[in-house]
Amino acid sequence: MRTLNRLELIGETVRAALNALAVAAPRWLAGWMPPAWAERYGHRVENYRLPQKAAERAAYVQKVGADGAVVLAMATSTDTPGWLAQVEAVTVLRKVWQQ
Repeated sequence: MRTLNRLELIGETVRAALNALAVAAPRWLAGWMPPAWAERYGHRVENYRLPQKAAERAAYVQKVGADGAVVLAMATSTDTPGWLAQVEAVTVLRKVWQQ
């Protein structure tokens, strides 16, 4: 159960950050976000949608972890307006990734 909660947490945290950035800076986000992310994060991350096999879960964690790292890197880049790093969902993403 703890593993599933963590999987949901990381997926939902990335999804929330992307949704917030889509509202705050849609052109900026559309300029770099991979098209596959719309499918991956376009719906809630729920237990029944998550991979069931351990190897698939590990791959999911790696993929979402890498995606979250990209979101954080882009939001805090020197080429990005500084206020984007202060969007609440981005701040939450940073805290969750630190944990």
